Amino acid sequence: MPRRRVRESAERFTSQVLPPYRRRLEDVEKTLHELLIQGLSTRDFEPSLRALLGEATPLSPPTISRANKQFHDEYATWCERPIANEYVYLWADGVYLGAGCGERGKLDGGIRELAQTRPQRCPVLVADGAAGIWSAFGKVFPRARQRRCWLHKTRNVLDKVPELLKEEVQERLPAITHAETRVVAESLMERLARTLERDYAKATSCIRDDAERMLAYYSFPEKHRRHLRATNIIESNFDPVRSRTNICKRLHSGASATYLVYALFIRWSSRWRRFNGYAQLEEVHQRLTTRAVAIKKAA
Repeated sequence: MPRRRVRESAERFTSQVLPPYRRRLEDVEKTLHELLIQGLSTRDFEPSLRALLGEATPLSPPTISRANKQFHDEYATWCERPIANEYVYLWADGVYLGAGCGERGKLDGGIRELAQTRPQRCPVLVADGAAGIWSAFGKVFPRARQRRCWLHKTRNVLDKVPELLKEEVQERLPAITHAETRVVAESLMERLARTLERDYAKATSCIRDDAERMLAYYSFPEKHRRHLRATNIIESNFDPVRSRTNICKRLHSGASATYLVYALFIRWSSRWRRFNGYAQLEEVHQRLTTRAVAIKKAA
């Protein structure tokens, strides 16, 4: 609610609820921000909330933007957090959002600055086959262990076989990813490739392509492999992003689009469940640290 202005009283009025120079409760500002994240545009705040917050409440688009600035400051602080030594596994994937590029230079500068850092250990990166992702992360984590997503691989293989064979191939691919050992997985992968190589050269090439990245999860604890086989751990979070961004045809800038994704992920994170085998993360952490030190000494 707005702060009351007392002009006729002889005594100076001091609110016991609102701090000096503030005209809205903190909970109201959080509500305004939450409604913006959910899809209410700044020009719709006044007709939607006027009856609830009163005629004197400032609800113009510039006012709403100022109210939300504090949350953008929180995002800026979050962007400065170091990630080099805090995480064992990193997942990378992308979703296309229509946005302006007025601040592209600023974003590129941030990437160049990040690329100058070198972690003390080598995290594991899980991503799809996009060359841009590997190139960008390779600059920041040049010695990271790399894993490719089997979900993307499955789609790519199925796109290269006829309808008649899709069901059979789709049944055989999971047998590879869930094989008990890497040796068995390699054998099943090669057997499938040979079945297809005479008539479907592109599918065969796709199966054999980048086998080292595809099977790298066998080097890690069995309980972690479910998460390391694919980028599902991040892709499942794109649904709320798409639901929100589909409301607007185009976001104002790349920076505003990135902030919106951040805010949606922060809200959605309350629903995340615990990582399988989380107790073994420290073990993997120590192993990666030892490996990084050995590589550094060798260099």
